[in-house]
Amino acid sequence: MEVIFSIEESIVEWFYYHRQPPLNYFFLTITYLGTGWIALPLITFISLMKKRIPILWTFLISLIFLDLTTRCLKHLINRPRPVKLIPDLEVVGPLLKYGSFPSGHTALAFLTASFLSQIFPKYMWIFYFMAFLVGISRIYLGVHFPSDVICGGALGYLTGKGGWWIKKKMERKK
Repeated sequence: MEVIFSIEESIVEWFYYHRQPPLNYFFLTITYLGTGWIALPLITFISLMKKRIPILWTFLISLIFLDLTTRCLKHLINRPRPVKLIPDLEVVGPLLKYGSFPSGHTALAFLTASFLSQIFPKYMWIFYFMAFLVGISRIYLGVHFPSDVICGGALGYLTGKGGWWIKKKMERKK
């Protein structure tokens, strides 16, 4: 376990020592793609434009499930954020209080990417690349360790795929 923490600490420190003001602004902006303030209006707009309201309901249910799951894991695991464990590390942006594991921003970004990929499969790589950048931003900003991001991404992806699978099953029963 110590070896894994050492590797994660090195990655967080590498990002810290390579920060540049333009990248700070870039990653502060990118990180907001992993918030409900972006994901929910986007999916709502697409669902209404395509007149496919079941997409919106499925996304909302998946979002609630994902939010509850990440919050429960954060409280159960209660992993400190990098700034608490790495001396002299400074966070870019607001200092967060709750547990670090898993990354909720990354989870939501991958949930959104999995839904958008089902709606617009031709652009799947763009959606997942943007979700990947959200994960990188969380490490760059100093608020998460790599394993927080990897597990958050996996949780969001699996929740999105599971939600879409349930939606398809329900459509077939009609």
